Amino acid sequence: MLKHLLIGLLFLKVTSGVAQEPAVDNAPVRTDDAPSKKEYFWFNPHGSVTVPNPTGNKAFRKNFAGVYELNAGLDIMPFKGVVVGAVYKNATLKITGITGATYFHYSPLMKINNAGIRVGTKAFVGSRNRMLFLGTVTFGQSWTTYKDIRCKDSTIAVPVTKYTASYIQPEMSLYFLVESNFAIGATLSYTIYNKNFDPYEICLDSWKSIGAIGNGPIQYLS
Repeated sequence: MLKHLLIGLLFLKVTSGVAQEPAVDNAPVRTDDAPSKKEYFWFNPHGSVTVPNPTGNKAFRKNFAGVYELNAGLDIMPFKGVVVGAVYKNATLKITGITGATYFHYSPLMKINNAGIRVGTKAFVGSRNRMLFLGTVTFGQSWTTYKDIRCKDSTIAVPVTKYTASYIQPEMSLYFLVESNFAIGATLSYTIYNKNFDPYEICLDSWKSIGAIGNGPIQYLS
C-alpha cells in the first residue's frame, strides 16, 4: 500500500493559461528573474497522469490495484482567484490475486470514465510569485465498465458488468511556473463514488478468497 501511495503522489501535472488581456496584480520590480507581477489568465487548460490507490471499502481495497488515471480539463476564471471548469477522467484498475488466472487468461479490468464540473480557488504562493496553489471540488457523473469479467462457472451470468454513479472529488495542486502562462506541478485528489462495492456482483468470490466485505462506497486516492 505504501509503495502504491508513493507512486500515486509522484506524477506530472501540467497547466497553461490563455488570454488576450490577462488580469494583472502589480508587484514591486525585482532585480532577479522572478516574475514582477501576478497574472490571472481567463482560460486554463490542464492535464495530469496519476495512479489510483484504493481506500475505504475493505473488499475493494484488498482486491483492486490502480493501473493509471488520466485527467484533462479546462478552467475559466470569472473573478480573480476563483476558477470554474469542466473535467474528464479516464482510469483503469485491475483485480489482483486471482489463482489459476494463467490457464484461463483471466485478467479483468475496471474501466472508469468521469465527467464533471469543478469550482475552486487559485492563489500565488511565495514572495517571488513563481508558485500557484489550486484547491477545487469536482461534482460529476461516472460510467464504469468491467472488462473481461465473468464467473468461473460459465453457466452463471455476471450480475453487474457496468453501472453509472455520481461522484465527488476534492483536489489540491501546487504548480511551479515555467513561463507566465505555463506551469508543471503535483496534485493530490480523493475520489468518492456514490456506489458501494459488492464483490459478489462481479463473481469475485468464485475466483479467490475476498476476505472481509466491509461497508462503504468505492473511493481512491490519486
